[in-house]
Amino acid sequence: MADAIDEYFIENFPEWDYKPSPHDWRQLGEFNKLAKQFSWPQDRRTTQLEKLKACWQLAMEEEFAGDTLDHFQTLCQDLGISPIPDTVNKCRTALSGVFVNIVDLVQYRRDKRAGGNPKPVTLFHTREELVEYTRSTGRFYPTENARAAMLRVLLVMGQ
Repeated sequence: MADAIDEYFIENFPEWDYKPSPHDWRQLGEFNKLAKQFSWPQDRRTTQLEKLKACWQLAMEEEFAGDTLDHFQTLCQDLGISPIPDTVNKCRTALSGVFVNIVDLVQYRRDKRAGGNPKPVTLFHTREELVEYTRSTGRFYPTENARAAMLRVLLVMGQ
């Protein structure tokens, strides 16, 4: 099933032999190969990366679009919260104490849906540990882009 990221490559670069990586939902490797193969100057690379990032935002919003109890409970389960809370408010409270990299979480959820058996996503003990990891890996998701309720819950605690 194509998402906004796949559509970015397929629609904008039909001549490109797009082979999505199952290990990087953001498809940065494919983007870098594309830019290199077509010898993009830095200004084109910057412009195209901004367009790709807009697609990341759409994919992220789709990933966390639901706001029902079932959606929140699934997220709690994905993050190893036990016992699983029985109300949305209790789920929100439980999630407020979790420090997780959002980019990694999306990869985990996509791998799980694809039928894989991904290793559990890393949870950090403190905000500082999460920030250090995020900076060292470059796996950012800007809080100002968050619209989905579940995503805002996770990003609020990471600020």
